[in-house]
Formats: sequence, C-alpha cells, structure tokens
Amino acid sequence: MKKRIISCLLILALCAGIFSGLWFIGQDIKNGQASTDKPNTVIDVWDGTYDTSWYKATQSEFILTTPEQVAGIDVLMNEGVYFRDKTIKLGNDIYLNFGSSSNNWTPIGLNSKGQFYGSFDGQGYTIFGLNINPDEPLNSCGFFKTLSVDSFKNIIFEDVTINNINGNVSSNGTGILSGLLMCGEIENITIKNAVVNGSGVGTLTGSIGGNGAAVSFSNINIKDTYLTGDVIGGLFTWLGGVGLPSISNCDIDLNFDASSRFAGLGYYQNTASKVLDNVNLTLNGETNEFSVLFSDFNSYFLDVNFVIKNSKISGNVEAERNLNLGVASTMAENCELTLKINNQLVTESPLNEV
Repeated sequence: MKKRIISCLLILALCAGIFSGLWFIGQDIKNGQASTDKPNTVIDVWDGTYDTSWYKATQSEFILTTPEQVAGIDVLMNEGVYFRDKTIKLGNDIYLNFGSSSNNWTPIGLNSKGQFYGSFDGQGYTIFGLNINPDEPLNSCGFFKTLSVDSFKNIIFEDVTINNINGNVSSNGTGILSGLLMCGEIENITIKNAVVNGSGVGTLTGSIGGNGAAVSFSNINIKDTYLTGDVIGGLFTWLGGVGLPSISNCDIDLNFDASSRFAGLGYYQNTASKVLDNVNLTLNGETNEFSVLFSDFNSYFLDVNFVIKNSKISGNVEAERNLNLGVASTMAENCELTLKINNQLVTESPLNEV
C-alpha cells in the first residue's frame, strides 16, 4: 500500500511537469512550440545558483552539462581563474530559462579583473533563454563581458532577450556573445529568435578591441533577430584597432530600428584590406543614417581596399540619410544586389564589379 501511494505521488509530479527542479516533457519544446525530434526530454532549468566543483586547476579541458556549471565560470573568474590555455565544452543543451522562468543572467566576468582567455566549444548544443536585464546599464553586456579567445565556436543561442538600452554610447557596447571581443576565431555560431536593445549594439559583440585582423567570423547564421538602439552594426559596432576582421560564409537576416546609425556589418576607424566571401545580408528596418556594409564616424566615404564576392544583399530600409552603400574602393565578384532604400530598388550597385 505504501509503495502504491509513493508511485501515485510520482505520477502526479510527472503530470505536473516539474519535479526536483526538472521539467519532464514528452516532447522537446523550442520557441514555445512542441517538436518530436527529442522525445521524452528532461529539461534542467537553471535554478539561479552556481556549481564550480567541476573545475580542477590541473585539467585543460572541461565538459559542462548543467546551467549551474556554466554559471560557475563567472564565480571562478571572480576568483582569478581566467582559463588561459584551457577549453570549456558543452555536453548538453543549457536552459537558462524555460516556460515561465525569468532568470536574469549576469555577463560572465562582469566583476572580474581579467578576461576569459580560454576557448569555448558548444559542440553543437544550444543555450536557451539567455536573458540579460540589468538594473543599471552595463559598459560591456553579453553572455560574456569580454572575450580574448583562441576560438568560440559550434554553439546556438536561441530565445535571447537583452535589454541594455540605457547604456552609454561611448561604452564597449552590447552583443549576444560579448560586450567586448579582443581576439579570436568566431565560427559556427547560430542565433535564433533574439531581441537585443542597447547602445552600440552588434548581434555578436558590441566592440572589437585591439587589432581587428586578430578576429574572424565564419559560418555565422543569424535569423529571427531584432536589434534596437542608437548605433547598430550587423555583427559588431565599434572596431578600435587597425584592420578589419575576416568575414566569410555568413547568412545574416536582421530587423532593426536604429535611432542614429546602422551599418550592415559594423563600424571602424582605420583603413584595412580584406576579402569578404559568401556574405548574405537581408536588412529590414529604420534608421537615420544607413550604410550597407561598413561605416565609420570620421569619414563617410572610406579609403578601404577589400573585395566582396559570392554574396547577396537584399531587404528594405527606411533611412533619412544614405551615407554610403559600400565603400569607395570595394570590388565585387559574383554579387547580387536587390536592396531597396525607402522602397526604391537600388539601381546603381554600391559595389564596383570587376
């Protein structure tokens, strides 16, 4: 009889969907919709605490499987562990939020004296429900505060909400991966269903510091993403150092509302030479001043020498001022332009065909 009562209680707990901090569901749920690709999934939603028991100073690689372990990175960085020459991997999907939960994420390393110097490999797993809504505006706002990585790769961010709208426009900025990116290969990144508000907003990072040539973006997929703020860049906003990052194999579909300026890829202040390969931009939104590829704040028609090839630019943008569609010395190979500005199809390509 006692065993029968216990069994009934367990069944009732499972039917309620929550037991011991876990969600038990017969179907995997993404974006609030049920799917059948992962039946009988057990979802471990972050409880707001942290776990650092996985860290051993003698190890060079760590596989994290719970949101509490991921939250523990911040605690370790506050203790002076910056993960130099170490790699963090995910071994499971990470649910920072799910259903009605509203956990607020603090950027990893926000209060640390150092930066994250390791590598981060998501191994194809997804971080769900990143929600950052600080009480006070942050100088650098993202999943990490600052990244100085060898690589950050193979990860999906889905259902992202960041509200740093009152940030200072002169700050590093706001992005999903980080507020500030110093160096690293950023590859195989997917962003789904994201809303980011802030000052100096880039989808992936607010700013690139140091040498821009020390950064590369490849195999980036951004969709169902809406950016709002004063100054917005499709990938990044500020680039303070010499050189452009390498950008290839990117599919970027953005909706935006920029009260001041928007640039399809980003802003910078120095001349550079680079090849952009297979970069597909779909841009829909409103802004005061518009640039489809790059712009800077000192000279609107830039003395930059780079080639863009095998790329498409489309969408419909409403802009008070069209500063420049590309840059003065851009050369294009096998590119397609179907962009409309103020509902008018652009008839003169911003790219000089070679």
